[in-house]
Amino acid sequence: MNLLNRKWINRNNLNVIYQKNKMIIENNSNSHSFLVYPKVFKASQAKEVSLKLDGNLISGTGCTLRIINRRRQTIGQCGLCATYYNKFEFLNYFILCLYIPGNSKIEITKVEYSIVPLIDINKVYDSFTSDTLLITPGYPSLENKYNTAFVHTRVKSYLNSGMNVDVIVCNELSNLSLYEFDNIKIFKCSFYHLRELLKVKHYSKILIHFFNDQYANVLESIDLSNTKLYFYLHGAETLYWDWPKIASQYFEEPAVITNKMKKQFMVKDYFIKKYNNLKNAKWIFVTNWTKEHCEELLDIKFNNWDVIPCLIDTDLFKYDKKDPELRKKIFVLRKFDDINSYSLDTVVRIILELSRRECFKDLQFDIYGDGSMHDRILAPLRKFDNVNIVKKFLTHEEIRKVHTEHGIALFPTRFDSQAVSSCEAASSGCAVVTSNIPGVRQFIPDDLGVLCDVENYKEYADVIEKMYYDSNYFQEVGERESQSVQSKFDYSHTIQKDIDLYKEDNDTKVFSLTNMPYDTPVLSVIIPSYNVEAYLRHTVFSILDQENAHKIEVIIINDGSKDNTLQIANELKEKYSINGRSLIRVIDKENGGHGSTINVGIKEARGKYIKIVDGDDTLDSEEFAKLINILENEDSDIVLNDYIEDYAKTNNAVIAQIYGHLKPGIKYHFDDLCNEDYGFTSWGPILACSSYKTEMLRNR
Repeated sequence: MNLLNRKWINRNNLNVIYQKNKMIIENNSNSHSFLVYPKVFKASQAKEVSLKLDGNLISGTGCTLRIINRRRQTIGQCGLCATYYNKFEFLNYFILCLYIPGNSKIEITKVEYSIVPLIDINKVYDSFTSDTLLITPGYPSLENKYNTAFVHTRVKSYLNSGMNVDVIVCNELSNLSLYEFDNIKIFKCSFYHLRELLKVKHYSKILIHFFNDQYANVLESIDLSNTKLYFYLHGAETLYWDWPKIASQYFEEPAVITNKMKKQFMVKDYFIKKYNNLKNAKWIFVTNWTKEHCEELLDIKFNNWDVIPCLIDTDLFKYDKKDPELRKKIFVLRKFDDINSYSLDTVVRIILELSRRECFKDLQFDIYGDGSMHDRILAPLRKFDNVNIVKKFLTHEEIRKVHTEHGIALFPTRFDSQAVSSCEAASSGCAVVTSNIPGVRQFIPDDLGVLCDVENYKEYADVIEKMYYDSNYFQEVGERESQSVQSKFDYSHTIQKDIDLYKEDNDTKVFSLTNMPYDTPVLSVIIPSYNVEAYLRHTVFSILDQENAHKIEVIIINDGSKDNTLQIANELKEKYSINGRSLIRVIDKENGGHGSTINVGIKEARGKYIKIVDGDDTLDSEEFAKLINILENEDSDIVLNDYIEDYAKTNNAVIAQIYGHLKPGIKYHFDDLCNEDYGFTSWGPILACSSYKTEMLRNR
């Protein structure tokens, strides 16, 4: 349905011009406004809603087409130059509206709404052509040009160097959509859709920005045996034990780490330590301080790491020696989210302090940015005629113009936030006045006198006042900061280093079997397999990617699969072998069901113990190695272990509490465990978490 065929309801005094097949919308106010389509839509429970919004951003910030329920809540939205899909299971009726940000002018050429069959996700994936995937929780769009803009800078540089990259924006709030920004195609999806993609498409390299436990849950479910992983760490995602510093809000008591958060952080610790031991994983830190502080907080040493800062475009942000008069023009460029590490309250205090000094009347302040706390934070400054507040996000070209027109960049920070923006300003020759914290000291020389005590707003004001009265000092600061930044953050020290790293890693072996298999295995792992082509490689890799692989045998039993399960099983048999001996045996049989497959495995097993692992399961490789050590010296008939239930749709991994009343390392008599309150409750020993003595099973 073409939604440009009717006039929209305009209740906010927007300027709207309707032309043939398009409309031009202008919002000259400082606040956002809406246009509402004059119809109530009925949702279809069995199909998906498809939205498409095309047009051109003439000025300001891009609009969004939003789905609003009867409670006036936004439950889905489509950005400019994007296509959006979603299935609403608990929605009956909704309306559509265009959200128009303040101080923006937009030309809309297409607004389409349709109810479509459930999307064949494989067709969407067909548009991805690279063997390198970049995953990030955010990416710039016409609605938010600042959203992890440094990742976009990297992607553009990769493409300019001839390196093709598929880009996926994945987070827990994302619905399925496709959009373009600056000629880059971006696929936005949930963790579930990311899993589905990585099941059907193999990448030789996966680059993940802001690695966390949710991304780890996805990686745990896919075959990584021939994939190199690069985790780009920018700070907060690995420094979460510094939560009170990272997440405290403006004008509130400092944030605290709750017991629930401690448990979540321990999960993050677990995954970082686990992936630190993978041969195919590399950790890329933006500063030495980030790496060292992360090691301090987590009490680990990273095995395979490098330090590659974010790129500063030194061609765009090239050094210009500043006219001394520009020392009187000061700018602030920040996000106004409710995170006090951005230190915008300090900015206000600095300007208020300067307002009490003689030099203030000769100074001009320009403040750029937007966010939920914008109006509240800046309220004390609105009384000053020489403080200009511009509530908008800027493009790189607009930022460069700001650098050209100003001499001083004010960037106080409590936790190394907005480092890229401050480095861009320094590269351009602006005198950056910022905070004396470890991350900042790695790119701003500490002998210049511009690094101030984090909370001492008078100290920042003193530096600005000193520059006002000493133009030579002002010019020296701008020149030396530019030299420092350009010597560390130019193309050769960032993107080129990235690309060289990828080339060097091409021949790295992910898995190598060095010990000959045992003649009598400690454990026979039976894998009943029926139509598991999307999972089998990863299942086997998780079983064998550990130090005790030579002590086990893997028996893959193909139960009459109709897909490529048998072919993959035979490929794995060849792959995991040494000197003509394989850790894997493959048995092909007619379809007879799960039980018949297990019975064949029990008959064929040569190990002291037997364990059943379904073809779509995975194991924690390190913990599995510990289990094998236990089994090698154990004589019990059954050895139990914990397991985790992985919910693909929600990307949640939950530890199954089945044997919580039993103590690890204690031998129990089976008959005693059958007594009420003394042993098994809802379940006895289940296949997913039991190892059975082979002799015992055969004698039953």
